[in-house]
Amino acid sequence: MSRIAAALIDLSGTIHVEDVAISGAVAALEKLRTAMPVRFVTNTTKESQRVLQERLLKCGFKIEKEEIFTSLLAASQLVRSKKLRPLLMLENEALEDFRGIETQNPNAVVIGLAPSHFEYDQMNEAFRLVINGAELIAIHKARYFKTKDGLSLGPGAFVTGLEFSTDRKATVVGKPQAHFFSAGLDAIRTDDVTESTTVMIGDDVNDDVIGAINAGMRGILVKTGKYRKGDEEKIDVQHRNVAESFVEAVDLILAGKVFCKSRRSNSWLYFYFFLLITVFLVTFWKVWQNNRISGMRGSTIGYIYGPENGVFFTNDDYTRIAIVSVVEHLEDIGLYETAISTMQCYAKIQGYHYILALDSDFDCNNNEDGYFRRHCVVSKILPHFDYVLFVDADIGVVNPQKRIEDYMDHSYDIIFYDRFYNWEVMAGSYLARNTKYAAQFLAGWADQEHKIPNRFHGTDNGAIHQYLVEILFPNHKRAIKTCLKVYEKSRNYEDLFTFEACIRSIFGSQRKFDRIAILEKGTGWARDTWLTNSMWSKEHDFMLHNWKEAEMYPKPRGLIECVIRL
Repeated sequence: MSRIAAALIDLSGTIHVEDVAISGAVAALEKLRTAMPVRFVTNTTKESQRVLQERLLKCGFKIEKEEIFTSLLAASQLVRSKKLRPLLMLENEALEDFRGIETQNPNAVVIGLAPSHFEYDQMNEAFRLVINGAELIAIHKARYFKTKDGLSLGPGAFVTGLEFSTDRKATVVGKPQAHFFSAGLDAIRTDDVTESTTVMIGDDVNDDVIGAINAGMRGILVKTGKYRKGDEEKIDVQHRNVAESFVEAVDLILAGKVFCKSRRSNSWLYFYFFLLITVFLVTFWKVWQNNRISGMRGSTIGYIYGPENGVFFTNDDYTRIAIVSVVEHLEDIGLYETAISTMQCYAKIQGYHYILALDSDFDCNNNEDGYFRRHCVVSKILPHFDYVLFVDADIGVVNPQKRIEDYMDHSYDIIFYDRFYNWEVMAGSYLARNTKYAAQFLAGWADQEHKIPNRFHGTDNGAIHQYLVEILFPNHKRAIKTCLKVYEKSRNYEDLFTFEACIRSIFGSQRKFDRIAILEKGTGWARDTWLTNSMWSKEHDFMLHNWKEAEMYPKPRGLIECVIRL
């Protein structure tokens, strides 16, 4: 076990609570400083770095402002690097860390612990921005924090509420994100000071201790601040270090008693045997867990965790057509359970492969936006099949008698369809043939994330129109430039749809190209459910889009289970 060479220290609840230092913490900190460099990392969002330092000085601590790394600073750095114009849901004392950042006409929402902003009108303003495409940035998602009169609700509940209502995931910049711990360590990093030789001291079992462990550090949980009885049981026993207070934590460090049991065996044969068994069990668990979550154990659902180091769990090998959906998190499956159930059932009836892919398990790290990353994932799955029908996870089957082959045309590598209510090419579903061109097209579409304007861009929906017109009409530069001016000033869906209509005016009536086809309205395999208030036609409809559990009426569960047994 390597010695500890540095310490990261949480602030509120660990060495102080509001304006009062934890008993003995001032002296203990000075003692720890004589042995190693320290840095203070905190999720505090109610105060700027300067105001926070002044509070600590009043508590008796000798701490320089530059020694404090806050999630506010991390969020400010992110906003500046991405040139965003945020709606800042922060208290006035925190705003100085965002000084100089443009906030007019916001295209992002930054949310921290801001009690004065957590009222309906301001939350609704944030909701409207995010649901219309603005980026949601959470400085952290703490459940609660410690004050003089007890535990108080943290910003996590408000961030989660926005995520639920907008069906978007927030970018979290503070603890427990591994990159936050690493960034906090950078100021004191040397050849000897690395993640493996650093210990984190904090009162939050999840954000401080488990977060640090996941970042490759050691952690000590102190029983002050927001600590609650039994929190230590959440820590793996091999990494569990608990102290009554910061004072005792310092004593453990200086005595070399911070526990981190090595998992390596002295026997290489035993090591490789254990590794083999672990890989098998993890593979089995992922498949079982995915089926359990979606309530469909024993079915033909396929869960992929990366073709480069995993396997495809699919049905009979003679079928070379795959239906593919991509999610960002396993928990997302529950959001689309009905749609996924019907798609799985349909694949089982017709003998297709059905694959539900977790995007983080593919080498698509060039994409931050999940809407673009999913096309990268499909490009990596495509070579394993003759055809792939990609469908949004919220697309369900209403007529299982229709077949995918009815929409195939071997003359084309990629087949899209037009949406009903505007001139938008549907980005959430397409049919791809296993060709080098199709795989490169999808990978290129994913790369469009880095070319979209820093405005209301509509993610991959807007991007596919710019991508298609530049590929299919390379000589129409003047017309394309005119449309892009609309795109670059887009503020809402109305502007986005105007840009898309402008692009389609360049297409004219042409829908079939050398390798790409766009099916006209009413001839595709899916349409939006809301167009007919959830009613559908047995003769004309095949699949319906926008089946989210939160927006659906209670399901006739027994009937669906009966269909699945067919």
